[in-house]
Amino acid sequence: MSHRDPLCFRRRAVGAVLAGTAAALAAGAAWAADTAPPRAIKPVWVQKPTLGELMSVYPHSALDNAKMGMVVIDCRVATDGTLSACTVESQPRGKYGFGEAGLTLAARFRMAAQDADGRPTAGAGVRIPILFKIPDDRAR
Repeated sequence: MSHRDPLCFRRRAVGAVLAGTAAALAAGAAWAADTAPPRAIKPVWVQKPTLGELMSVYPHSALDNAKMGMVVIDCRVATDGTLSACTVESQPRGKYGFGEAGLTLAARFRMAAQDADGRPTAGAGVRIPILFKIPDDRAR
């Protein structure tokens, strides 16, 4: 095929567009990865909920039916160490309300300005597992 062949020109043009698109997608993926906030892997907690606070938000229907549940919430650490923008990452199936209870407890956590490795925590994301389990002295 010659350089003047229209079909050859179209193939090159399509190839250039595909290569450009692939490069743009790769750059976009790298940009998206760079914008993810750092994670607080080894948090140092200045404040955590007490057993009394956990029991105060324990879902009534779960308590009445002696159900336990593990919730994982995902939050961002504010500059003062409190948690914000929390969401439920996982919770047990069923309609007991463990996820909502976990979100309520998020206000009772506060993290130190640096994690155990000395990295700043402000702006970092953190995953917090919370086990809702009826204490032995309250179990039926």
